[in-house]
Amino acid sequence: MNRPIYSLMAAIIVLVSVTACTVQNNVQEQAVEMTDNSGNEKDIVKSEVAKEINDMPSQNLNRDNILGQTGVLKETNESSPKGAHFTYLYTDEAGEEEILLELYARNIDEIDLDEDGITELVVLMPGPLMSARIYDLVDGKISYIDVNEVLGSNWSSSLNGVGNVKREYLKDIQAGFENEDGSSRIEVYSFKDLQPIYISPLIDVKM
Repeated sequence: MNRPIYSLMAAIIVLVSVTACTVQNNVQEQAVEMTDNSGNEKDIVKSEVAKEINDMPSQNLNRDNILGQTGVLKETNESSPKGAHFTYLYTDEAGEEEILLELYARNIDEIDLDEDGITELVVLMPGPLMSARIYDLVDGKISYIDVNEVLGSNWSSSLNGVGNVKREYLKDIQAGFENEDGSSRIEVYSFKDLQPIYISPLIDVKM
């Protein structure tokens, strides 16, 4: 009399066992797929990061006269510890988006170095040593200089953001030199139309 019940219970047990095995196999297959994709993790992460950066709003620089151009947007892409790709864009009179300048750099400071109403770019270039370029609008053309080449310095960078420097010198450039006796010194320069003007040793502009 109980045999049909026992048969039904046995059938249910078999069905549950088969379902469990199927689920386990599916989980294992997913784990294998994840393991296989782990070799491409860097590419995936890079792609996602690039998408996030591209989706970020551009930095609006409308209030500044960037290299003689107003209404400039600044986009940052391909950011990494070594640097990033910076693009300065503006809209022309026809409503078309134009590229003002493209640079790959560790950092860029937009500063009116000589207070002439035009915002120059102080660009910290990629590389093991600090090397600053200054971009300016001179005689109606965008030009630049390499500070190390012009001064003969070993390294150079903006004073913008450097601690313990008097406020009036934050627009200037610091440059490091090696003396003949092997010692080193740091000097401060201002720049007007890409021409350096010596100010003083760095110690004299500190608070």
